[in-house]
Amino acid sequence: MPLPKALRQQVVDYILRDIAPGKAPGQKPMEWFLDRFAFVDNTTLQKHLAEAFYQARLNEKTREALGLKKDFNNVFVKTQIVLYASIYEALIDHALEKSKTDAAVAALLKQEFFSLVPALSGASELTFKEAGTTHKVVSCKKKTRTQHLKEIQFKDRLAAAILIGFVEAANQQELEALYTSRNKIHILAAAADDFKPDGQQSSKAFQNLFAFLEHAKAFFQPTNP
Repeated sequence: MPLPKALRQQVVDYILRDIAPGKAPGQKPMEWFLDRFAFVDNTTLQKHLAEAFYQARLNEKTREALGLKKDFNNVFVKTQIVLYASIYEALIDHALEKSKTDAAVAALLKQEFFSLVPALSGASELTFKEAGTTHKVVSCKKKTRTQHLKEIQFKDRLAAAILIGFVEAANQQELEALYTSRNKIHILAAAADDFKPDGQQSSKAFQNLFAFLEHAKAFFQPTNP
């Protein structure tokens, strides 16, 4: 059963008061969040980015309103890490998709692999010995394929984003650390490293997002000289 309406309204008023920093008078919070991603030409992506940012802020203001201590805050911090890491990743991948003809992105997407080809008769076989073990030698040819971005490790996508100028090199270390923390939230990964979410990391991810979005806007909507 929910708390009394008057008490709930007091909490909601507190959360919504500063959920959208810099919101203009009369502007709805979601309008403010959508404006942060106005440079994104995919309206569905823009909406989901805005909702993720909104939910991250809602999560933080709720944590702040409750005033819980230490480990009681873990769920709030974990959620924010996931949401902020996802926002950064989505924008980086969007920029890479838009820049597929760039040499750095083309090289990122290109994958070389070996494909088996029959070069001997069915009764023939080549082998060699190494450290007392016999290995079969097979014939193959080198081929290339175009990978999907999601098949490529984030650190490599991030490096390509830096090469095309979408991400500033000074942000590389913090973005890699944020993405690593996001992956460690999975229970088995968290247990393996005894991972504990860092509230300072989620706060820094929020603070850095504003400059990141300004840089992204300049990338997608360069000012004419």
